[in-house]
Amino acid sequence: MNSDNKKIPALICYVVALACFFLPFMQISCQEMNLEVSGYAMATGTVGDSIAKDLGKNSPMGSMGMPPGGQQGDMQSIELLLAMVALGIGFFIGLNASSGTIKTAAGLGAVAAILTLVSIPKVKPGMEGMIEVSLRIGFYGILVGSLAGCVLHWMRLKAIDKETS
Repeated sequence: MNSDNKKIPALICYVVALACFFLPFMQISCQEMNLEVSGYAMATGTVGDSIAKDLGKNSPMGSMGMPPGGQQGDMQSIELLLAMVALGIGFFIGLNASSGTIKTAAGLGAVAAILTLVSIPKVKPGMEGMIEVSLRIGFYGILVGSLAGCVLHWMRLKAIDKETS
């Protein structure tokens, strides 16, 4: 299998990882409420809008207690934003067939995976018993897609090295 045939699966992994940013990234549970937040909302700082929308659906009082955008910026994850950018750049760079760009695309996949791990939210001290944060499919999809794309790009690089020697 030549390098161009291995390009497709690696790029598909990055596309899957990027799509997972729009799936639930984490669930915040407190008492009787469960709120899901996407990776995109965390990366762009629109978590407040997402929570207000969920409160409007789940609460009998609606979102009267929380105006849209009230939490904006408070829960923005720069790490997730950088992971999303790294995956996007890695996708476009991975379209090229030179060994340097393949190494860069693989490296960007590894960076995205590390940034995703760093972005795992933590409950503030003293709130551990009241609030529970659990990771969802979006987190795991971003992590697995990034790592799989990274590995497949390295395999693609090995195929190029075999073809040239």
